[in-house]
Amino acid sequence: MDEEDKPTEPDAPQTDPPAAVQWMMQQAAAGQSTALLPPDWDEWVAAGRVALSADAALAARRRRIDDALRGNDRLTEGLPGEAAEALLALGLALARDVIDDTAGLDDATAEDILQPRVRAVRRLMMAATQAARPDAEPPGVEEWLKQAAVALGDRFRPPNEADAQAWRQQWAALAGQPAQQMALLRPFIEQLRTRRS
Repeated sequence: MDEEDKPTEPDAPQTDPPAAVQWMMQQAAAGQSTALLPPDWDEWVAAGRVALSADAALAARRRRIDDALRGNDRLTEGLPGEAAEALLALGLALARDVIDDTAGLDDATAEDILQPRVRAVRRLMMAATQAARPDAEPPGVEEWLKQAAVALGDRFRPPNEADAQAWRQQWAALAGQPAQQMALLRPFIEQLRTRRS
């Protein structure tokens, strides 16, 4: 069987691409397609990638620290459910503020900030857990303030002595009521924090 005798399939009907596609093909062929992009297109794309990777790094830090705090039972050991939840919520809020302070930083620089400040958050949580035990002495506010100062960084604003002692007395009055003590702790810590400008 020679070439002429082979059965042939009918050719697919030739259709023109839509007008918009034809126009784009013509522009590309004419070398004009790059003129339609902003002059700093490459820089814009690169900046978008950097911003995206910085956001991804920040999100990864949040997940890692949140998981570490949630998974550390020692931080709330012995507290009833409501008190443990309140203390964990406070610890997570403090840790997220620390993480937000690392926005735009590379991982190595961020770790230099995260390690001591998140450690201080954990220590503050463990001190609150210890102080909420029914047989515990009222907390030494000075040690708590040291940990809060490290955790809050440059946004720490120490309380005046009268406020610190009033808080200590309120804490002692709530002995045996850990949920109420944890509810008292959050506004005390919040007053130590200056707002971001």
